[in-house]
Amino acid sequence: MKKLARGLVCAMAVMCFMTACGKDKPTGNMQVNRPAATAGNKEQQTVSNMKVYIKDITAYAGEDIDYIGAIESAENLEINRSMIYVDSSAVDNHTPGVYKAVYTLDYLGATVTNSIKVTILENPNASAPAASAENTSETSSVTETATETATENGETSSSEASASAETGMSEQQTDAGQSTVPSTISTEPVTAVVEQELPPAEITLSNGRVVTIKMTSARYITETYTDESYFEEDGFTFLTSELKVLFNTGEVQVVETVVTRVQPQSTTGATQ
Repeated sequence: MKKLARGLVCAMAVMCFMTACGKDKPTGNMQVNRPAATAGNKEQQTVSNMKVYIKDITAYAGEDIDYIGAIESAENLEINRSMIYVDSSAVDNHTPGVYKAVYTLDYLGATVTNSIKVTILENPNASAPAASAENTSETSSVTETATETATENGETSSSEASASAETGMSEQQTDAGQSTVPSTISTEPVTAVVEQELPPAEITLSNGRVVTIKMTSARYITETYTDESYFEEDGFTFLTSELKVLFNTGEVQVVETVVTRVQPQSTTGATQ
């Protein structure tokens, strides 16, 4: 009986020993298996880690504005690999005031937007309106003609002088007393020309956004067109497209500026 009990104890001890040997020794730190990073994996660009720094613009009325030149630097994006949109539809560069221009940079499918203040100052070198100059010229011409008619070769006949005096001046009785008023001057009230506001023009930008531009009966859009130009920088070729509107006054306003990098044309092809 004792031998049977000892045999059972020994058998249980052997089973416990074998079970313990089949387990790994526990460690103090948990290890988590992660997929190995490959060289092709990159962190996806997001708006939160992309920044662009653009300075405010100050210009005189009538001057051209370099919107792209206002971009100073950027973080986590390459400007020369980005498509740049500048919405300047709210900036009237012919009228003094403070406006806003909106910049949007598209880099590797992610976009970042920033806005700046555009201040237009009164231009001290602005010429006088052409209409005023024409009116002054016409007035001077009328005065010279009247003078030449009144005096010819330094002699004026008494009869002509008398007729001129009778025709040019007439006495009119007023409540305040007698006053002498030239008969050639009209005393009828002058009706002022009222500038009427027209419906704003709607223009669709290249990114699909629709903007409006104010128009009046005295200043309205006659043409919309695009100017394109190329420039070189850091070994790359860029295309600048400017969407412009022409007013009846001859003023031109830049509505949108788009800059894209143009891939260099291949010169390795077969030549004829």
